[in-house]
Amino acid sequence: MRIHKAGKRPLIITALQMLLLSAAIILVSLYFDFLYSLALLIFPLLIQFWAFTFFRYPDRSGFKHEPGKIYSAADGKVVLIEKLQATENGQERIQVSVFMSIYNVHLNYIPIDGKIIHSTHKPGKHLMAIKPKASLLNEQVETKIELLNGEHITIRQIAGAAAKRVLSFVQGNQKVKVGEELGFIRFGSRVDHIMPADAEILVKAGEKVTGSKSVIAILPKN
Repeated sequence: MRIHKAGKRPLIITALQMLLLSAAIILVSLYFDFLYSLALLIFPLLIQFWAFTFFRYPDRSGFKHEPGKIYSAADGKVVLIEKLQATENGQERIQVSVFMSIYNVHLNYIPIDGKIIHSTHKPGKHLMAIKPKASLLNEQVETKIELLNGEHITIRQIAGAAAKRVLSFVQGNQKVKVGEELGFIRFGSRVDHIMPADAEILVKAGEKVTGSKSVIAILPKN
């Protein structure tokens, strides 16, 4: 199992914590039933194993992406599809939100070819990411991608109640391709895809999607 570079430091910290916990359990075993204390050692091992699986780095290279399609930026479950009010330029948008549980892959992907206009970190709260208010109040990184036709989409990586940091791997004026790495969110979180209102949505609420593989929308041909 490959581990993403975003997990190196957290895994070292977790390993040290689990070693200390294991040492404490072994010391306790000197005064209590040894077999009972030995059984308790299973918990540090399970926690460390889960930490490794959280930062797993699946190989999704070689997947053929089609132009004009918007792919999911995240693994998880679609929890929200809604029209957004017109912005300052007078255009309506549509939002598709994908919730990532602590068991999902938390690497996020570029959903479509284009150029990064900006990638901005916004500090905030750590409400449950599944709640609608999380889009406005929680810590997040907002990345705006300009498409080849001049249109744009916005991806919000939103921290959840357990998430403590949102990482972005892109920067302004960078040209990107669908399937490349966008960023990483540590622990439960959510990703919002904000697209033109005339995009054809191909997913439904409750549907599970896979980052860089599942098509969530198709843009109209100009």
